Amino acid sequence: MQTISQALDSRIKTLSDGLKKNGGETIIQSPTPEANQTSPQNEGCYEHLTQISDSLDDRKKLNILIKNCYNSLNTYGGSNEGLEATIMLMQMTLGRFDYETVRAAFGVYLQTGKDMPKPADIIQIIEPKPEKKEWSTTAFIDIKRRIREGQFVPKEERQFCNDFITNAVKQQPDSRVAMDGAIRLVEEQDKKYWIGAE
Repeated sequence: MQTISQALDSRIKTLSDGLKKNGGETIIQSPTPEANQTSPQNEGCYEHLTQISDSLDDRKKLNILIKNCYNSLNTYGGSNEGLEATIMLMQMTLGRFDYETVRAAFGVYLQTGKDMPKPADIIQIIEPKPEKKEWSTTAFIDIKRRIREGQFVPKEERQFCNDFITNAVKQQPDSRVAMDGAIRLVEEQDKKYWIGAE
């Protein structure tokens, strides 16, 4: 059984061979004549790999990949003009990545996607957003109690408390209220503990 990657490679080779016979196709050129130089907006992004925007060969490969997807996936009646616009948009937004990374992301998308992917779909696969960390007010209160009582508290749990306090300010209003409430409760418990100890 052929994997998606192998199928794409085979299709790309077939189409590339056809391009040589047919005299080529329209390829979106890099906006600057110095195609091998990294533009300031791309600095720091995947520096060790050749960016699609810097390689004519990679732009050709991406064009073929996009055309294959456009012809295979649901585009809701897309036309040749829509294909050209899609190619331009994909070249513009995915140009900062190397071709192999983009091809792999398309492969992941194709495992479940039925519609033509948007550039944001591919970027989301390449650069997933970090998961939102859930902050446990119960854990925070318990750790602070153990600190107050002089019990051993591992470095990770102390760091959790510091991060909890720091992130209480950054949370959405509904989460922030609960976190602020936990912080105030711990402060009150600390006062009662130390006043009661005298």
